[in-house]
Amino acid sequence: MAILSVVVLTYNSEGLIRGCLESAKWADEIIIVDSMSQDKTVDICKEYTDKIWQRPWPGYAKQWNFAIDQAKGDWIFILASDEEITPQLQSEIEQVLTDGTDSFQGYNVPRKAYFLRQWIRGAGWYPGYSIRLIRNGSGHFDDKAVHEALQLSGKAGSLKGDILHFSYESIDQYISRLNRYTDLEVLDMLENPLSLSRTKVVARALFRPIKVFFKKYLKQGGVRDGMHGFLLSVFSSYYVFMTYAKYWEALKRLHGRKATDRV
Repeated sequence: MAILSVVVLTYNSEGLIRGCLESAKWADEIIIVDSMSQDKTVDICKEYTDKIWQRPWPGYAKQWNFAIDQAKGDWIFILASDEEITPQLQSEIEQVLTDGTDSFQGYNVPRKAYFLRQWIRGAGWYPGYSIRLIRNGSGHFDDKAVHEALQLSGKAGSLKGDILHFSYESIDQYISRLNRYTDLEVLDMLENPLSLSRTKVVARALFRPIKVFFKKYLKQGGVRDGMHGFLLSVFSSYYVFMTYAKYWEALKRLHGRKATDRV
Protein backbone atom coordinates (compact mmCIF):
# COMPACT_ATOMS: atom_id res chain seq x y z
CA MET A 1 0.00 0.00 0.00
CA ALA A 2 1.21 3.49 -0.86
CA ILE A 3 2.05 5.92 1.96
CA LEU A 4 -0.39 8.73 2.78
CA SER A 5 0.47 12.13 4.26
CA VAL A 6 -2.29 14.40 5.58
CA VAL A 7 -1.43 18.10 5.69
CA VAL A 8 -3.34 20.51 7.96
CA LEU A 9 -3.07 24.26 8.50
CA THR A 10 -3.97 25.58 11.94
CA TYR A 11 -4.43 28.86 13.76
CA ASN A 12 -6.20 29.10 17.12
CA SER A 13 -8.12 25.95 16.19
CA GLU A 14 -8.46 24.32 19.62
CA GLY A 15 -12.23 23.96 19.31
CA LEU A 16 -12.21 21.82 16.16
CA ILE A 17 -8.70 20.45 15.64
CA ARG A 18 -9.18 17.29 17.74
CA GLY A 19 -12.11 16.14 15.60
CA CYS A 20 -10.06 16.88 12.49
CA LEU A 21 -7.04 14.87 13.65
CA GLU A 22 -9.14 12.01 15.03
CA SER A 23 -10.58 11.57 11.54
CA ALA A 24 -7.07 11.50 10.02
CA LYS A 25 -5.10 9.50 12.61
CA TRP A 26 -5.17 6.38 10.41
CA ALA A 27 -2.86 8.10 7.90
CA ASP A 28 0.85 7.23 7.82
CA GLU A 29 1.88 10.83 8.46
CA ILE A 30 0.21 14.02 9.67
CA ILE A 31 1.86 17.34 8.85
CA ILE A 32 0.78 20.40 10.85
CA VAL A 33 1.71 23.93 9.82
CA ASP A 34 0.58 26.35 12.51
CA SER A 35 0.43 30.12 12.08
CA MET A 36 1.62 30.96 15.60
CA SER A 37 -1.52 29.92 17.51
CA GLN A 38 -2.04 31.49 20.92
CA ASP A 39 -4.40 28.86 22.34
CA LYS A 40 -4.00 25.09 22.95
CA THR A 41 -3.96 24.12 19.28
CA VAL A 42 -0.34 23.00 19.16
CA ASP A 43 -0.61 21.07 22.43
CA ILE A 44 -3.53 19.10 20.99
CA CYS A 45 -1.66 18.51 17.74
CA LYS A 46 1.29 17.03 19.66
CA GLU A 47 -1.00 14.19 20.78
CA TYR A 48 -1.28 13.10 17.14
CA THR A 49 2.04 13.98 15.47
CA ASP A 50 5.50 15.36 16.10
CA LYS A 51 5.70 16.86 12.61
CA ILE A 52 4.63 20.38 13.50
CA TRP A 53 5.95 23.59 11.99
CA GLN A 54 5.15 27.04 13.33
CA ARG A 55 5.65 30.00 11.02
CA PRO A 56 4.03 33.42 10.53
CA TRP A 57 1.11 33.56 8.11
CA PRO A 58 2.33 34.35 4.55
CA GLY A 59 -1.03 33.83 2.81
CA TYR A 60 -3.11 30.75 2.01
CA ALA A 61 -1.26 29.51 -1.06
CA LYS A 62 2.24 29.92 0.39
CA GLN A 63 1.25 28.21 3.65
CA TRP A 64 -0.38 25.27 1.87
CA ASN A 65 2.58 24.89 -0.49
CA PHE A 66 4.98 24.88 2.46
CA ALA A 67 2.93 22.14 4.13
CA ILE A 68 2.84 20.06 0.93
CA ASP A 69 6.62 20.39 0.59
CA GLN A 70 7.10 18.76 4.02
CA ALA A 71 5.08 15.65 3.12
CA LYS A 72 6.98 12.41 2.51
CA GLY A 73 4.07 10.21 1.44
CA ASP A 74 3.32 8.91 -2.04
CA TRP A 75 -0.07 10.60 -1.78
CA ILE A 76 -1.08 13.79 0.05
CA PHE A 77 -4.50 14.66 1.45
CA ILE A 78 -5.23 18.35 2.06
CA LEU A 79 -7.41 18.93 5.12
CA ALA A 80 -8.46 22.16 6.86
CA SER A 81 -8.53 22.32 10.65
CA ASP A 82 -12.34 22.70 10.65
CA GLU A 83 -12.87 19.62 8.47
CA GLU A 84 -13.15 15.88 9.08
CA ILE A 85 -12.71 12.82 6.88
CA THR A 86 -15.77 10.56 6.92
CA PRO A 87 -15.39 6.74 7.21
CA GLN A 88 -16.69 6.30 3.64
CA LEU A 89 -14.07 8.71 2.32
CA GLN A 90 -11.36 6.96 4.35
CA SER A 91 -12.30 3.62 2.74
CA GLU A 92 -12.12 5.14 -0.75
CA ILE A 93 -8.73 6.75 -0.06
CA GLU A 94 -7.38 3.44 1.25
CA GLN A 95 -8.60 1.78 -1.95
CA VAL A 96 -6.67 4.32 -4.02
CA LEU A 97 -3.56 3.68 -1.91
CA THR A 98 -3.95 -0.07 -2.38
CA ASP A 99 -4.64 -0.09 -6.13
CA GLY A 100 -1.67 2.04 -7.13
CA THR A 101 -2.26 1.48 -10.84
CA ASP A 102 -4.77 4.12 -11.91
CA SER A 103 -3.82 7.01 -14.15
CA PHE A 104 -5.17 9.83 -12.00
CA GLN A 105 -2.83 12.34 -10.41
CA GLY A 106 -5.47 13.59 -8.00
CA TYR A 107 -9.07 13.27 -6.86
CA ASN A 108 -11.95 15.66 -6.33
CA VAL A 109 -13.80 15.17 -3.07
CA PRO A 110 -17.32 16.42 -2.15
CA ARG A 111 -17.63 18.63 0.90
CA LYS A 112 -20.62 18.59 3.22
CA ALA A 113 -20.50 22.09 4.71
CA TYR A 114 -22.35 23.23 7.82
CA PHE A 115 -23.62 26.77 8.42
CA LEU A 116 -24.84 27.60 11.95
CA ARG A 117 -24.53 23.86 12.67
CA GLN A 118 -26.86 22.79 9.85
CA TRP A 119 -25.76 20.95 6.71
CA ILE A 120 -26.48 23.21 3.73
CA ARG A 121 -27.72 21.23 0.73
CA GLY A 122 -28.50 24.20 -1.51
CA ALA A 123 -27.13 27.69 -2.26
CA GLY A 124 -24.36 26.11 -4.34
CA TRP A 125 -22.69 24.63 -1.26
CA TYR A 126 -23.14 20.93 -1.91
CA PRO A 127 -21.38 18.92 -3.22
CA GLY A 128 -18.72 21.65 -3.54
CA TYR A 129 -16.10 19.40 -5.13
CA SER A 130 -12.42 20.32 -4.75
CA ILE A 131 -9.17 18.48 -5.36
CA ARG A 132 -7.92 17.17 -2.04
CA LEU A 133 -6.04 13.93 -2.72
CA ILE A 134 -2.96 14.32 -4.92
CA ARG A 135 0.11 12.33 -5.83
CA ASN A 136 3.17 13.86 -4.21
CA GLY A 137 4.73 16.29 -6.67
CA SER A 138 1.59 16.64 -8.81
CA GLY A 139 -0.05 19.70 -7.32
CA HIS A 140 0.53 23.17 -5.91
CA PHE A 141 -1.58 26.17 -4.95
CA ASP A 142 -1.79 29.34 -7.04
CA ASP A 143 -0.67 32.40 -5.10
CA LYS A 144 -4.04 34.18 -5.05
CA ALA A 145 -5.14 36.61 -2.37
CA VAL A 146 -8.41 34.74 -1.76
CA HIS A 147 -9.93 31.41 -2.76
CA GLU A 148 -6.61 29.79 -3.49
CA ALA A 149 -6.85 27.09 -6.15
CA LEU A 150 -4.89 23.86 -6.31
CA GLN A 151 -3.35 23.30 -9.73
CA LEU A 152 -2.97 19.65 -10.71
CA SER A 153 -0.53 18.40 -13.35
CA GLY A 154 -2.51 15.52 -14.79
CA LYS A 155 -5.98 14.00 -14.79
CA ALA A 156 -8.30 14.12 -11.78
CA GLY A 157 -10.83 11.51 -10.74
CA SER A 158 -13.65 11.86 -8.21
CA LEU A 159 -14.44 10.15 -4.92
CA LYS A 160 -17.92 9.84 -3.39
CA GLY A 161 -17.19 10.06 0.35
CA ASP A 162 -17.62 13.47 1.95
CA ILE A 163 -15.41 15.81 3.90
CA LEU A 164 -17.37 17.36 6.75
CA HIS A 165 -16.75 21.10 6.92
CA PHE A 166 -17.81 22.91 10.09
CA SER A 167 -17.40 26.31 8.55
CA TYR A 168 -19.42 28.90 10.47
CA GLU A 169 -20.87 28.22 13.91
CA SER A 170 -22.25 31.73 14.47
CA ILE A 171 -23.31 34.79 12.52
CA ASP A 172 -20.64 36.80 14.32
CA GLN A 173 -17.97 34.38 13.05
CA TYR A 174 -19.31 34.65 9.50
CA ILE A 175 -19.30 38.46 9.53
CA SER A 176 -15.78 38.54 10.99
CA ARG A 177 -14.45 36.29 8.22
CA LEU A 178 -16.47 38.12 5.57
CA ASN A 179 -14.76 41.37 6.54
CA ARG A 180 -11.33 39.75 6.32
CA TYR A 181 -12.03 37.95 3.04
CA THR A 182 -13.45 41.03 1.32
CA ASP A 183 -10.30 42.95 2.29
CA LEU A 184 -8.28 40.23 0.58
CA GLU A 185 -10.59 40.29 -2.45
CA VAL A 186 -9.93 44.01 -2.86
CA LEU A 187 -6.16 43.50 -2.63
CA ASP A 188 -6.43 40.93 -5.42
CA MET A 189 -8.56 43.29 -7.52
CA LEU A 190 -6.06 46.12 -7.08
CA GLU A 191 -3.20 43.85 -8.15
CA ASN A 192 -5.20 42.77 -11.21
CA PRO A 193 -7.19 45.95 -11.92
CA LEU A 194 -10.59 45.77 -13.60
CA SER A 195 -11.24 48.10 -16.55
CA LEU A 196 -14.04 49.82 -14.68
CA SER A 197 -14.78 53.42 -13.83
CA ARG A 198 -15.85 54.19 -10.28
CA THR A 199 -19.38 54.73 -11.65
CA LYS A 200 -19.45 51.19 -13.05
CA VAL A 201 -18.10 49.85 -9.76
CA VAL A 202 -21.04 51.54 -8.02
CA ALA A 203 -23.42 49.92 -10.53
CA ARG A 204 -21.97 46.52 -9.76
CA ALA A 205 -22.27 47.17 -6.04
CA LEU A 206 -25.97 47.90 -6.59
CA PHE A 207 -27.05 45.16 -8.98
CA ARG A 208 -24.71 42.17 -8.56
CA PRO A 209 -25.75 41.49 -4.95
CA ILE A 210 -29.37 41.19 -6.09
CA LYS A 211 -28.37 38.74 -8.80
CA VAL A 212 -26.30 36.69 -6.33
CA PHE A 213 -29.18 36.51 -3.84
CA PHE A 214 -31.68 35.14 -6.35
CA LYS A 215 -29.09 32.73 -7.75
CA LYS A 216 -28.24 31.33 -4.31
CA TYR A 217 -31.75 31.33 -2.89
CA LEU A 218 -33.85 30.26 -5.89
CA LYS A 219 -31.72 28.85 -8.70
CA GLN A 220 -29.33 26.91 -6.44
CA GLY A 221 -31.98 25.88 -3.94
CA GLY A 222 -31.07 27.82 -0.81
CA VAL A 223 -34.81 28.09 -0.19
CA ARG A 224 -34.85 24.35 0.66
CA ASP A 225 -32.57 25.00 3.67
CA GLY A 226 -35.13 27.21 5.41
CA MET A 227 -33.90 30.18 7.43
CA HIS A 228 -30.32 28.92 7.15
CA GLY A 229 -30.52 29.05 3.36
CA PHE A 230 -32.13 32.50 3.44
CA LEU A 231 -29.43 33.91 5.72
CA LEU A 232 -26.66 32.36 3.68
CA SER A 233 -28.10 33.81 0.45
CA VAL A 234 -28.38 37.27 2.05
CA PHE A 235 -24.84 37.09 3.40
CA SER A 236 -23.50 35.91 0.02
CA SER A 237 -25.06 38.97 -1.65
CA TYR A 238 -23.71 41.17 1.14
CA TYR A 239 -20.24 39.72 0.49
CA VAL A 240 -20.43 40.92 -3.12
CA PHE A 241 -21.73 44.34 -2.07
CA MET A 242 -18.94 44.81 0.49
CA THR A 243 -16.29 43.74 -2.01
CA TYR A 244 -17.32 46.36 -4.58
CA ALA A 245 -17.93 49.02 -1.92
CA LYS A 246 -14.42 48.51 -0.54
CA TYR A 247 -13.00 48.44 -4.09
CA TRP A 248 -14.75 51.77 -4.83
CA GLU A 249 -13.28 53.21 -1.63
CA ALA A 250 -9.79 51.97 -2.56
CA LEU A 251 -10.03 53.48 -6.06
CA LYS A 252 -11.23 56.78 -4.62
CA ARG A 253 -8.29 56.83 -2.24
CA LEU A 254 -5.87 55.87 -5.03
CA HIS A 255 -7.17 58.53 -7.44
CA GLY A 256 -7.01 61.13 -4.67
CA ARG A 257 -3.34 60.31 -4.08
CA LYS A 258 -2.56 60.63 -7.79
CA ALA A 259 -4.26 64.03 -7.94
CA THR A 260 -2.21 65.17 -4.94
CA ASP A 261 0.97 63.93 -6.61
CA ARG A 262 0.26 66.11 -9.64
CA VAL A 263 -0.12 69.29 -7.58
